[in-house]
Amino acid sequence: MKEELQGSEYLHIDETGHKNQGKRGWSWVITNKALKLLKVTESRVSSTGSGVTLLHEAAFYGHVGVAELLIEHGATVDAKDRHNFTPLMYASAQGNSVMVELLLQKKADLYLQNNNGETALHSAADHGCFDTAFILISAAKDKEKYVNTQSRHVGTALHIIAYNREINEGHKKLTKLLLDNGTSPYLENDLIINAPQDTFWKGNSLSIAKKRGNKEFLELMASWGYSLTINDTPSNSNKSNTALQNTKGSKWPVIAASALAIAGIISGVAVAVYLEMLAVGIAVGACCLFAALIIYCCNRSSSSLEGSNVVPVDNGKLVEQQ
Repeated sequence: MKEELQGSEYLHIDETGHKNQGKRGWSWVITNKALKLLKVTESRVSSTGSGVTLLHEAAFYGHVGVAELLIEHGATVDAKDRHNFTPLMYASAQGNSVMVELLLQKKADLYLQNNNGETALHSAADHGCFDTAFILISAAKDKEKYVNTQSRHVGTALHIIAYNREINEGHKKLTKLLLDNGTSPYLENDLIINAPQDTFWKGNSLSIAKKRGNKEFLELMASWGYSLTINDTPSNSNKSNTALQNTKGSKWPVIAASALAIAGIISGVAVAVYLEMLAVGIAVGACCLFAALIIYCCNRSSSSLEGSNVVPVDNGKLVEQQ
């Protein structure tokens, strides 16, 4: 395709909008003759079967003027390559925010997912492209639903960030953006399990970060006050229900101890008064009170150990549990 265009009438221009991609700097202004050629050859742009169109190329390299010209002359805004990646996904992965804005203005669908179930937001999150992620989320009608869109093999955009072994400042800002728009580090991913080993990545962002050794992500979560428990629950409602059940369960030994103490006192008084055996009555009451005290103390000790599996945190820094 490039060779055919080189043989037509067009003018080379400076690399306006080209983002640090000196390897393939072929921006151009296409004349009417070249546009006619484009219509004929667009169907065979991807002779290798990749499905990559000229608009994909322009989006990837940040050639905004070229992309606009292509769209004006009939290029499909949501064209898909063989893996169902759209130009918007290409631009988002490269952090080409101006290109992302253009494609959205031209009605690109930010909700489309590729073969892995990833949206353009997943692409931006993977590379820590905060600006493009901000534009995408701002354009979403239901922001909470959008940021919690799940891919097939990792999960949400936050799961993607946690999956990285290292994160940069863009990832950190993007993490805060995702949290502010309704996602949660306790949200479980919904993976497609094709093999037993796939279950290893089942979990929330915190558990995935721990498995991947993403210590910076865990420290960031700790500094923002998130609990780094070993068995994090996927939602606050589940946590509340569990706490309520534990509270209800812990009351039964106290009730039993109280009942035993009262019964012991009544029995002791009855023996002392009606059988005129004061010493025996006192002994019966004392034994029951002692048994009640043991039950209460044992329950108190076990309750104090609940939740003791929290990973220690020191001034926002993760401390490995021994």
